[in-house]
Amino acid sequence: MSASPTNLEVQGNLMRVPPPKELNRSVERRRSSEEAQKPVIRRPVNVSVPRKPAATNTTKPATTTMKGDESAAMKAKIVSLEDEIRRLKRRIEELEKDIVELQKQMKTKDKRITDLTKENDDLKKR
Repeated sequence: MSASPTNLEVQGNLMRVPPPKELNRSVERRRSSEEAQKPVIRRPVNVSVPRKPAATNTTKPATTTMKGDESAAMKAKIVSLEDEIRRLKRRIEELEKDIVELQKQMKTKDKRITDLTKENDDLKKR
């Protein structure tokens, strides 16, 4: 037993046989494709984000493709968050304009109320 088989790894007193490399790659590809297919719940935004197709190069190690998938996913998240921030800023500006308009309306109504109460008091005195 001087030469041990190449696909066995010794871990303490136990020996473990790793799954074949082809199986590992297919499982990792399936995981990355499932992550890409997960639906992202977003509020509708007028600007659509173009998605780049993920590069599927089997000659590269699986770790680099996973890092690329993760960075692409992070970039997509960042872009969607930036769009959400822009949309919320626009909504805040609209609401601030509405507040100013409502304050103007309140002032005119208050002025009208004071004028009518004065007029009513004058009529009562006569």
